Amino acid sequence: MATVDGQKDTELVHSVLQGMRTDQSFNAFFSVVKIKATEQDVNEPSLRRNRRAPRKLEIGTANPEFATSVEDKCRQIYFEAIDLSVAKIKNRFDQPGFKAYMQMKNNYTEDINMPNFEAQLLLLKEKMPREEYTCFEDVYRAYRKVDSANKLLVSEVEILLKLILACPATNAVGER
Repeated sequence: MATVDGQKDTELVHSVLQGMRTDQSFNAFFSVVKIKATEQDVNEPSLRRNRRAPRKLEIGTANPEFATSVEDKCRQIYFEAIDLSVAKIKNRFDQPGFKAYMQMKNNYTEDINMPNFEAQLLLLKEKMPREEYTCFEDVYRAYRKVDSANKLLVSEVEILLKLILACPATNAVGER
């Protein structure tokens, strides 16, 4: 999966999660959970005893609010989980490094002819020494050992190697 596809998928997941953030969706979810719990012979959920926070941690003078029923507590947890998921997904894909990577990818997609590139990768695999490559530097060193006549056969691969070498390391945060 390409990074651009991942970005589109996160937008889809975001919209689905936002659609789930309704009382109607929670009620359907809660009723399914209750049915599954009775099928699995699990005890009914119960509320914990309400405890006040220590005075040094209290802010303001208002009385603390506690859930009045199990359903209210589960509703609170349900909405918090959705909100947290949406925030984490947004945070993950709204990083400056990721945006720089996307811009670079959009700028250089015309530089490489993908059908030729895929064919040249197969050819390069046969021409390069049989070693285990664990990082880009290993691949680049092995590529430099390929004779110049064979390098002409894999021009698209060479373009990609040059683009990777020109890419600042700060853009790598988009794909951890």
